[in-house]
Amino acid sequence: MEVTNLREISETAFTEIKKNELQFTTSVKKLKTTEIQLDEALGRMRDLQCKINDLEEEVVRERSRTHELEQRLNSPPVMSFENIDNLSNISSSPPITAPGFIPNRVFCDNCDVFDEHDTENCPVGELVCLFVCGFVHCIGFRLFIVNWTKIESF
Repeated sequence: MEVTNLREISETAFTEIKKNELQFTTSVKKLKTTEIQLDEALGRMRDLQCKINDLEEEVVRERSRTHELEQRLNSPPVMSFENIDNLSNISSSPPITAPGFIPNRVFCDNCDVFDEHDTENCPVGELVCLFVCGFVHCIGFRLFIVNWTKIESF
């Protein structure tokens, strides 16, 4: 009876050891995955910190530039008699001339195109807009007059 109990105890212990080894292996895999994710997160954090540092430096530069411009704006310009004499030597600006003739461009109101044809010569024809169910629907059509001998379009 003692041998049977020892055999059962050893089998139970062996089963427990295998189960613990499997749990240990699974835990090690999870730990490695977590370590990889942590390294990636630290890399992203370092990149973001570098970007933050660059932006902070840019903010400092912009603040100093703003301060300098405010000082220049608030302080009156220094003028000497020499500068006043130099102002009288400045030549007047050249006269402004009107641009040359710009030709009119042809535009079609029906097709919304430039330089192809005029509204009166539109191949689509007149644009008729209808108000249906709260929406405006525009339809292009040509007016045809039926003559007994031929069909003419306008």
